[in-house]
Amino acid sequence: MLVKTNDLADWMLIKRTAREFIDEDNDSFESAVVMIAAIFVGPSEEQIARVTGYSQEFVSQIGARLKESGLWTTDGTDYYEWDHTKMGCIRFVADLGVAEGICFRTAEKRNGEYVYRSLIRPVN
Repeated sequence: MLVKTNDLADWMLIKRTAREFIDEDNDSFESAVVMIAAIFVGPSEEQIARVTGYSQEFVSQIGARLKESGLWTTDGTDYYEWDHTKMGCIRFVADLGVAEGICFRTAEKRNGEYVYRSLIRPVN
Protein backbone atom coordinates (compact mmCIF):
# COMPACT_ATOMS: atom_id res chain seq x y z
CA MET A 1 0.00 0.00 0.00
CA LEU A 2 1.28 3.44 -0.89
CA VAL A 3 1.42 6.15 1.74
CA LYS A 4 0.28 9.37 0.09
CA THR A 5 1.50 12.79 1.12
CA ASN A 6 0.00 15.19 -1.38
CA ASP A 7 0.20 15.74 -5.10
CA LEU A 8 2.58 18.71 -4.89
CA ALA A 9 5.01 16.86 -2.62
CA ASP A 10 4.83 13.78 -4.86
CA TRP A 11 5.38 15.93 -7.97
CA MET A 12 8.46 17.61 -6.48
CA LEU A 13 9.95 14.25 -5.45
CA ILE A 14 9.20 12.67 -8.84
CA LYS A 15 10.78 15.58 -10.71
CA ARG A 16 13.84 15.66 -8.45
CA THR A 17 14.34 11.91 -8.94
CA ALA A 18 13.96 12.22 -12.72
CA ARG A 19 16.59 14.98 -12.80
CA GLU A 20 19.07 12.55 -11.23
CA PHE A 21 18.96 10.49 -14.43
CA ILE A 22 18.04 12.85 -17.25
CA ASP A 23 18.20 16.58 -18.02
CA GLU A 24 14.88 18.37 -17.85
CA ASP A 25 15.37 19.80 -21.35
CA ASN A 26 15.90 16.32 -22.85
CA ASP A 27 13.08 15.22 -25.18
CA SER A 28 12.67 12.04 -23.12
CA PHE A 29 12.26 13.81 -19.76
CA GLU A 30 8.46 13.54 -19.64
CA SER A 31 8.57 9.83 -20.45
CA ALA A 32 11.08 9.36 -17.64
CA VAL A 33 8.82 11.29 -15.27
CA VAL A 34 5.89 8.98 -16.07
CA MET A 35 8.09 5.94 -15.47
CA ILE A 36 9.39 7.32 -12.17
CA ALA A 37 5.97 8.54 -11.02
CA ALA A 38 4.78 4.93 -10.99
CA ILE A 39 7.29 4.20 -8.24
CA PHE A 40 5.78 6.88 -6.01
CA VAL A 41 2.05 6.79 -6.82
CA GLY A 42 1.73 3.33 -8.36
CA PRO A 43 1.34 2.36 -12.01
CA SER A 44 -2.04 4.05 -12.27
CA GLU A 45 -2.33 6.13 -15.42
CA GLU A 46 -5.04 8.27 -13.82
CA GLN A 47 -2.97 8.97 -10.71
CA ILE A 48 0.14 9.75 -12.75
CA ALA A 49 -1.75 12.09 -15.08
CA ARG A 50 -3.25 13.90 -12.08
CA VAL A 51 0.04 14.29 -10.19
CA THR A 52 2.17 15.25 -13.20
CA GLY A 53 -0.39 17.30 -15.10
CA TYR A 54 0.45 15.35 -18.26
CA SER A 55 -2.41 14.37 -20.55
CA GLN A 56 -4.18 11.10 -19.87
CA GLU A 57 -3.50 10.09 -23.49
CA PHE A 58 0.27 10.62 -23.14
CA VAL A 59 0.46 8.72 -19.85
CA SER A 60 -1.72 5.91 -21.21
CA GLN A 61 0.51 5.43 -24.27
CA ILE A 62 3.56 5.05 -22.06
CA GLY A 63 1.65 2.91 -19.56
CA ALA A 64 0.54 0.51 -22.30
CA ARG A 65 4.16 -0.06 -23.37
CA LEU A 66 5.36 -0.55 -19.80
CA LYS A 67 2.52 -2.97 -19.04
CA GLU A 68 3.11 -4.95 -22.23
CA SER A 69 6.77 -5.39 -21.30
CA GLY A 70 5.91 -6.38 -17.73
CA LEU A 71 7.50 -3.28 -16.19
CA TRP A 72 4.12 -2.20 -14.77
CA THR A 73 2.11 -4.91 -13.05
CA THR A 74 -1.02 -5.01 -10.95
CA ASP A 75 1.28 -5.15 -7.91
CA GLY A 76 3.48 -2.18 -8.82
CA THR A 77 6.59 -1.75 -10.91
CA ASP A 78 9.15 -4.35 -11.92
CA TYR A 79 12.11 -2.13 -12.74
CA TYR A 80 15.63 -3.28 -12.05
CA GLU A 81 17.56 -1.08 -9.67
CA TRP A 82 18.48 2.27 -11.17
CA ASP A 83 21.48 3.89 -9.60
CA HIS A 84 24.47 5.93 -10.68
CA THR A 85 26.64 2.96 -11.52
CA LYS A 86 27.26 2.11 -15.16
CA MET A 87 24.85 -0.83 -14.97
CA GLY A 88 22.20 1.21 -13.13
CA CYS A 89 22.28 3.86 -15.85
CA ILE A 90 22.05 1.20 -18.56
CA ARG A 91 19.00 -0.28 -16.82
CA PHE A 92 17.35 3.13 -16.62
CA VAL A 93 17.98 3.84 -20.30
CA ALA A 94 16.67 0.39 -21.30
CA ASP A 95 13.45 0.94 -19.33
CA LEU A 96 13.15 4.44 -20.77
CA GLY A 97 13.50 2.90 -24.23
CA VAL A 98 10.46 0.75 -23.43
CA ALA A 99 8.51 3.80 -22.24
CA GLU A 100 9.38 5.60 -25.47
CA GLY A 101 8.48 2.65 -27.68
CA ILE A 102 11.92 1.95 -29.11
CA CYS A 103 12.49 -1.38 -27.38
CA PHE A 104 10.63 -4.12 -25.55
CA ARG A 105 11.57 -6.12 -22.45
CA THR A 106 11.08 -9.81 -23.17
CA ALA A 107 10.31 -12.53 -20.61
CA GLU A 108 13.67 -14.10 -21.52
CA LYS A 109 16.59 -13.74 -19.10
CA ARG A 110 20.33 -14.06 -19.67
CA ASN A 111 22.72 -14.07 -16.74
CA GLY A 112 19.82 -13.12 -14.47
CA GLU A 113 18.91 -10.01 -16.50
CA TYR A 114 15.90 -9.54 -18.76
CA VAL A 115 16.60 -9.34 -22.48
CA TYR A 116 15.49 -6.19 -24.30
CA ARG A 117 14.75 -6.20 -28.03
CA SER A 118 14.74 -3.23 -30.36
CA LEU A 119 11.48 -2.28 -32.05
CA ILE A 120 13.31 -0.15 -34.59
CA ARG A 121 13.92 -1.81 -37.92
CA PRO A 122 17.10 -0.88 -39.76
CA VAL A 123 16.67 0.91 -43.06
CA ASN A 124 18.24 -1.02 -45.93
